[in-house]
Amino acid sequence: PSLWSTKEFYVYYVLVAIVVPYMLWSTYYLSSDHLPNYKLYARTLSNGWLFGRKLDNTDAQYREFRHNIPLLAAVAAIYVAISRLIDRFTSTMRDGQLVRDVSARRVFYLVSSAVFMVVISGANVIKILLIVSINYAIAKVGQGARWNPLATWLFNLAVLLFNDQFEGYRYGNISDMLAFLDNHRGLMPRWEIHFKFAMLRMVSFNMDY
Repeated sequence: PSLWSTKEFYVYYVLVAIVVPYMLWSTYYLSSDHLPNYKLYARTLSNGWLFGRKLDNTDAQYREFRHNIPLLAAVAAIYVAISRLIDRFTSTMRDGQLVRDVSARRVFYLVSSAVFMVVISGANVIKILLIVSINYAIAKVGQGARWNPLATWLFNLAVLLFNDQFEGYRYGNISDMLAFLDNHRGLMPRWEIHFKFAMLRMVSFNMDY
């Protein structure tokens, strides 16, 4: 049954109506040039795009995302368009309902994901696939075993530590013959930063496998 009209959701409505505007106002207030401390961090701010306000664009992860919004929007539009075309030419009518071709969808997901990963991460996709494969092997071999959670957490925490220590690893440090791969790191060369989110997904996958 729908929960939209329950007492619990009414509490959520009140909280959202109060907290969200307060968050927006706090951000607006703290970025005001009338504050005494504004001059201490004004040099770190960049020109914004709303009402002449400045914005904090110093975080590398946020800056990469912000600068690539037009490209991401274009990619999303192309993805949806191709997906619709595949459905149109591969789906069939069955008992008055449109049924998707599962095999065609799988191929589309595989190809589109591979292209996206290569464009975003470049040659670093090799490192990502290696880490993901090892994590999957732990889940596969340790399915139902008590040591699976421990091995999963130890492996992923070790990956996080090594990623930070070696800054995503350089191919040139492994072999001079592989050094040329360091020049092809995709749109987001610091893959190790964004990989933290993938690590949480991998841990969750292994726990439920």
